[in-house]
Amino acid sequence: RLVCAASSQASSMLAFIVSLVAYTDPAEELYGIWERNMGQNRETKLQTQYHFAYAQHLAPYRTRNNVTLLEIGANTGDSLYAWSEYFREPGATIWGMRYGVSDSRMKKCRAGAANCAKVHIHDGDQSSARDLQALVAAAFGDAFKAPATLANHEWRRAG
Repeated sequence: RLVCAASSQASSMLAFIVSLVAYTDPAEELYGIWERNMGQNRETKLQTQYHFAYAQHLAPYRTRNNVTLLEIGANTGDSLYAWSEYFREPGATIWGMRYGVSDSRMKKCRAGAANCAKVHIHDGDQSSARDLQALVAAAFGDAFKAPATLANHEWRRAG
């Protein structure tokens, strides 16, 4: 049993030191999560250094319980599983749109059963407004309506 009688200044300093020791850089933590979950071409994916921007902008949402993340271009699912680990609250939902990737080519989720259960795959073409609307409807139901401009917009490939 530890008994500590200290001045408020000393206890404030101790609290500050404890918070410094417990601090984890969000970008480094996300990098570690990506490193664990990325499969083939891991180095290429990590060299993009997107994790710095993602961590900066997404950190405030990380511990919210009802976050829904949509990833367009999920390919074989590596990043979806990383996101399921990053957004650790049980109410988080991760949706990925893949195109032309069969179930047999999807990577096995290594993020743990609770995190893997958060991941949902939607097949569709990102250049199709109809497919994008279907993804939004699957992910949000009636809680969110795609903008009318999405329904009226003709998607064209560059070039």
